[in-house]
Amino acid sequence: MKPERQPRTAEEWDRQGDRHFALGRYTDAVAAYDRAIALDPGFLLSMNKKGHALHALGRDDEALCAYESVLASRPRDALLADIAIRNRARLLLRLGRDEEAVCVYAGAAAEDPDDVMALNNLGNVLIGLGRYDEALEVYDRAICSAPAWAALRINRGSVLFSLGRYEEAAQDYGEAVSLDPSLVPFVTNMAGIFCDRGHPVLALGLYTRILDVVPDAVDVLNNTGCTLRDLGLLDEALEVFDRALALAPDAILLQVNRSVVLLRMGEEECENGVIPR
Repeated sequence: MKPERQPRTAEEWDRQGDRHFALGRYTDAVAAYDRAIALDPGFLLSMNKKGHALHALGRDDEALCAYESVLASRPRDALLADIAIRNRARLLLRLGRDEEAVCVYAGAAAEDPDDVMALNNLGNVLIGLGRYDEALEVYDRAICSAPAWAALRINRGSVLFSLGRYEEAAQDYGEAVSLDPSLVPFVTNMAGIFCDRGHPVLALGLYTRILDVVPDAVDVLNNTGCTLRDLGLLDEALEVFDRALALAPDAILLQVNRSVVLLRMGEEECENGVIPR
């Protein structure tokens, strides 16, 4: 049986390290990544992976140094730089070194004011620490730089919601779903939460924004009809349920909800001396 050929290039040692890491052989992975770096000191991807392996071994201070080495080398690859920043900040958070993690993201944002990812990550960390006012200021800056990035609207909306600024939160959620239709399930859920919190008018506004994007969303039409019904807008509710049933005529829930509206309309007519339908 021929002996396995030893890696010769930095790339081959990097792949060897990956194999060791996947098998849980973290010490061997560190050694392989070190060989890759020795052959090519500019091979920063291996340095970043070395940080992962060191963390898996519980050698967190060395892992932090590895991530810092990547950043100190100023990688041309912006994605690699962002990954190293996030890895360093996340490890600091796990270690309870919250302020240092904030400084990592704040430093990246200060170094490149157009680094929207750094601002977004900084905002996320501040939210996790309960520092909502600071997070709001950071998201404001990020949205000014990238107004079409829907995730920023969602994040800022979540901060505003936590601060009890529900109208502004609903506005951000509505903008987000207009920018990114994949957010329809999330925003639909938030509309339901607004209803539960006693803000049905705001929920209704969100349902309207969603239907502007996905007019045939039967579940959203159903929620809209129920909200209109609960607000006493029975004619409008009936119209929405009719619209939904045109799309899904066999939907039992829609039929039941429409019947409830008709019953209530009949009760109102009866109170006014009119024979119910």
